[in-house]
Amino acid sequence: MMSHIVFSGLLAIACMWSSTQAAPIPAQCGDPSCGPTKHTLKATVDTVHWGYFWQENIPKLVVNSGDEVDVEMLSHQSGDYYEGMIKGDKAMEEIFAWDNTSATINVRGASGYGDGVHILTGPIYVCGAEEGDIIQIDILDLQPRVNPNTG
Repeated sequence: MMSHIVFSGLLAIACMWSSTQAAPIPAQCGDPSCGPTKHTLKATVDTVHWGYFWQENIPKLVVNSGDEVDVEMLSHQSGDYYEGMIKGDKAMEEIFAWDNTSATINVRGASGYGDGVHILTGPIYVCGAEEGDIIQIDILDLQPRVNPNTG
């Protein structure tokens, strides 16, 4: 079986997995005969994880084959330019909050101590996909994420 997901809008980087992996199968799988649905997955403190793929991450979005998804992606390099890329953007400020005493996202990297630097949005669960299936992803458009404070 081949699942087909279409990404458009914002830069799309997400991890996907099939129903045979460790995370529970979501009850939100819709009826694929109703036709493709358009979804948006924003990058927030609740929808991103830092620097690792883990099969037990809870899906942040559930889609059917053929659905179109706008996925918002962040760069870990944003921390290098706080004034221009983070300050004034509530979602970015929450995601990048990390100091010696606390962090809004506690697990960073495979060890949990900051060894993984890339910020991943998702995962996205593909209804009906099974282990060994090929998931085709078409990227229709890429647009930079704009900081509302700096434009």
